Amino acid sequence: MPEIEVNGISLSYDDTGHGPAVILVHGNVASARWWQKVTPLLSDRFRVIVPDLRGFGRSEKPGTGYAIAQYAADLEAMADALGLAGLGGSLAGGPVGGGVGGPGSRARGAHWVGHSLGGSVILQVALDRPDLVHSLTLIDPGPAEGLQTPADRIPLLVATAQNRDWMKMALAGIAATAPKDDYFEALVDDGMAAGGVLVPNALDLNQWNVQARLGEIRVPTLIVMGEKDPLVPLDAVKRTATGITGSRLEVIQGVTHSPPIESPDALLHLMVPFLDTVS
Repeated sequence: MPEIEVNGISLSYDDTGHGPAVILVHGNVASARWWQKVTPLLSDRFRVIVPDLRGFGRSEKPGTGYAIAQYAADLEAMADALGLAGLGGSLAGGPVGGGVGGPGSRARGAHWVGHSLGGSVILQVALDRPDLVHSLTLIDPGPAEGLQTPADRIPLLVATAQNRDWMKMALAGIAATAPKDDYFEALVDDGMAAGGVLVPNALDLNQWNVQARLGEIRVPTLIVMGEKDPLVPLDAVKRTATGITGSRLEVIQGVTHSPPIESPDALLHLMVPFLDTVS
């Protein structure tokens, strides 16, 4: 698997397919593996780049940097190194047509797709570096106003990060309709490997808030929510959607917080026409 040096650490990522670039960003206590059911269905028409954030999966696990702003900075540096900067952007007067892809193509920013915490991260990317962003797809995202974890729940997060059975129950709760098979067990293992970032990420989401800046985002934006998401309040996501001019909010019936593993076909039924339209 390729690795890239950014901001003094090594990030691991997968890079498959050809065509307009799509970057898939996982959520908290997750990894690139969370996109395993999605990537093969995209890579026949897109270049699909799937990083492990710092502290997750196969990427380096330094002692610091577990915050949305740093994750965004890491991905921005990765996109620069991969030559994905271009003319598109939320602050550059609106979306620019055309795609990005293989050698010889003129980069116009990538399509960024973020799940859960990854949704918050790609919102930050869109605000930091609009030249990197051609479109956004937010899947059960951390809302732009942040997501509050009460102080009395922090000890439970600490315990979950240290106990595989608890981690398995937590993931089962946010992916209730996903099969509890060997693939799911591998996701639990990835959760344990990244368990040390669970609390720092929750604390950062407590104070991160870009709701007032959403008007700066002028790229096509699709927001997808699981109907029965127990983690992210739909009302808060609706406020995110309202803040991004022209965004579209879709709800997948019967799933909880994790459409990429619970209902990848339904997710792609929404994503692929959107990406095709804006590429």
